[in-house]
Amino acid sequence: EFQLLYTSNIIPPAFQMTDMDSYITGSYLSGLQCAVTLENVSLRFGDYLETLFSGVHTSVSSFDYQTYSHDVVLRHKNTVYNSANEIVHQVGDIVRDENGEPVIEHLKGSVILDNNGEPLGIEGRDLTRYLNLMVMDYRVKVASSSMVKDYDKQIKTHITEVCLEDAVYANGQLLDNTEAFVVVPRTVSDLRVKTPTGTKTVSSMQQFVVDVYVNFDVYNNTVIRDNISYDVTKMLDEYLYQRTVVKRTEALNVIFTKLKEFVISVSFAKFTELDDEYMEIIDKNARVSLGKTLALEATGYSLKEDIVVNFRLID
Repeated sequence: EFQLLYTSNIIPPAFQMTDMDSYITGSYLSGLQCAVTLENVSLRFGDYLETLFSGVHTSVSSFDYQTYSHDVVLRHKNTVYNSANEIVHQVGDIVRDENGEPVIEHLKGSVILDNNGEPLGIEGRDLTRYLNLMVMDYRVKVASSSMVKDYDKQIKTHITEVCLEDAVYANGQLLDNTEAFVVVPRTVSDLRVKTPTGTKTVSSMQQFVVDVYVNFDVYNNTVIRDNISYDVTKMLDEYLYQRTVVKRTEALNVIFTKLKEFVISVSFAKFTELDDEYMEIIDKNARVSLGKTLALEATGYSLKEDIVVNFRLID
């Protein structure tokens, strides 16, 4: 909350003080100014998204232990006598094997133990704070097209409204000691997935190449082709967002069912970077998404889905 006080250094002879002038009294303007208007201004710099899941937790680091910088030979702890009661080894003499080589008691790099057999720590353990942060693809900020800017604004507005309204309402309906948080599906960075050939790490943002087989009329109609390309991109994007198990045949069936009046068949020339039959996302809050590329247009940079739709003519 800000209060803006407008003043004047010209004080009329018949001037009557008001409550506004109390702001001047006692200040460095006192006696030199009179109040003209007073405005109350409310500024909102941001929203505290208390119900946005952050996953904050504290972890204790592991101990760092003292280690030997070099091999330490074994030495006699007591005086050793032979059968004639003669001293063979004094305390501190090096213990040797049958070949006369020194016996190593502590190897270089091994942990140093105290008198109780416990490892000697170098220092106390540190506390590490872990925090989940929601981030957006930097290319959204680089792109200058109005559509991308509107998308950026819409995403922020949607998340803010859900956190401030829907989640607050949901919390009001829950039992005691139960809380609800908004979790945004993760579609940026790497993912761990299961495939027919094992567990692998892939980028969450994937490229797809779709071959669409059409007849002569569709192949020579640019309007229909543009609409098909748009529908393929839209359906594939929706399919990926709704699933943690992504299947090649299932995705093709979704696309073909929508376009069967215009196409003869569809196939994937490239189905993700692995090109396997399916992938199952291990993290249930993560999603495979369509990759994005920056395209230079007349009005600046625009953000486009990294998907190629090839039209194949079948006579």
